[in-house]
Amino acid sequence: MSEKLLSAQASDANFIGRVIASEFRDDPFNSWLFQGDSLRSYLFKLYAQYVYIPSGVCHLATNNSNADNVVGATMWICSEARQNLGFWPTIKLALRVFLHTDHYCLLG
Repeated sequence: MSEKLLSAQASDANFIGRVIASEFRDDPFNSWLFQGDSLRSYLFKLYAQYVYIPSGVCHLATNNSNADNVVGATMWICSEARQNLGFWPTIKLALRVFLHTDHYCLLG
């Protein structure tokens, strides 16, 4: 088996969100903060779409040279890039989270 990393595109945000959310399913802090798989998946999709893909590095892992067989995903960002996201992009992301989720899920 030959693994290959592919650069993720904006159209991969849903998949990345689902993969990363499933990896954090048993994480105590994320389970408490983002209760429910659908909310966690949605939030990681937003992070991928609005933060990590445009300003960081996202990869899809395949178990062969065919991009149709994706088995994993990663999201990375340098601290300098995160600091340069700016006030308005951060506010836009927060508003998307607030407007598209059940508020009781975020607040407990």
